Amino acid sequence: MKNRIFIAILIISMAFIFAATEALAVGTDYIYDNANLLSSSNVNILKTRCRWLETSGLTLIIYTHGGNEDKGNILKAYENECAENGALIFCTNAATKEISLDTIGNAESFFTSEIISRIQSIASDKYLNIGFDEACQSIIENSECVYRGYTDIISEDGAYNNAVIDTVGYLDEDELSAINKRFSDIRSKYGIDVAVFIDSELWGDSAQEAADDLFDYYFYGLGEDDDGILLYISKEPRLYWFTTHAEGEKAFNERAIGYLKESVEPYLRNDDYSGALEKYADIADEILSLHSLGKTYKGKSAKNKKIGIAIVLVLPFIFAFIMLSRKLKMMNTANRELYAERYFTQDGMKVTNSRDVFLFSRIEKTRREEKSSGGSHTSSSGESHGGGGGSY
Repeated sequence: MKNRIFIAILIISMAFIFAATEALAVGTDYIYDNANLLSSSNVNILKTRCRWLETSGLTLIIYTHGGNEDKGNILKAYENECAENGALIFCTNAATKEISLDTIGNAESFFTSEIISRIQSIASDKYLNIGFDEACQSIIENSECVYRGYTDIISEDGAYNNAVIDTVGYLDEDELSAINKRFSDIRSKYGIDVAVFIDSELWGDSAQEAADDLFDYYFYGLGEDDDGILLYISKEPRLYWFTTHAEGEKAFNERAIGYLKESVEPYLRNDDYSGALEKYADIADEILSLHSLGKTYKGKSAKNKKIGIAIVLVLPFIFAFIMLSRKLKMMNTANRELYAERYFTQDGMKVTNSRDVFLFSRIEKTRREEKSSGGSHTSSSGESHGGGGGSY
């Protein structure tokens, strides 16, 4: 009887170990958040980036636990499957907030102990001071930089991307450097990401989709909630879109987005991209300055609007009155008659012929505008965005 019980327990234990190992199979989820440190939208975004990274040849696994699991067992589950292509295992103990980044297989040839230590230190700092999602973002972004050979651009800042990225070449080197500095200063001043991405071809089915996905999957935004605004410009077709997120969505309300559109679009239509971005920076600084004081952008003040309306309505009447008075004065050439007999004929008036004549017609056409305001909506990753844009 005892032997049977022992065998049953052994079988159950083996089955549990096998199931746990299968649950860690590479190429399925990439994210194993057993400690529930990530939201569903966070997991969606991180999974997508890990999947894209694996197509380049590097597997990245993110694993969290509550403190009762042995990291050695976790790593062992991946050693055989990842030995050939190489992998990184980012492991987190939620109870102690300790993290580790380990290499498997040929990943060691790219990630030296010095680089691993640097990336791990950045991730740990973000985990402790901002949040675990930001720690994962830094691991993915910096690991990809190292794997592609760009060890000199490992990001230690709040943002993972340059403020202005021009893949088309609209801006020369001096313009790009100056505008990047301007936007970087605004980022630092307000703690909200203000960025630009100029693309040669539209990414996705619409400019709104492209801007939202670029913001989400390439880790734009600052702080725990990824606050920011991104201007996406497509060369072909000629479309643009402002996407906002978190505090960026609050600061850049519909009126502010309208202000940005009417100010920036004329420059884009004239292919003056440097001028467009300078104007964007000026307005972003203005809007964020108000937001930092707890104020909301409401457009032009009511007083200014009333003055404008008064000018538009009153001035034409004054001008018309003056001109009409002058004309009437010039036309006053008639002499007064006391009697009307001289204006009558003896035979009276006879109508000898009559007909209706069609003189003209008038057709009014109203242009149907394309959708150009996104309002608040949910992106493919499950994140909430605002914004607006159109064609140029």
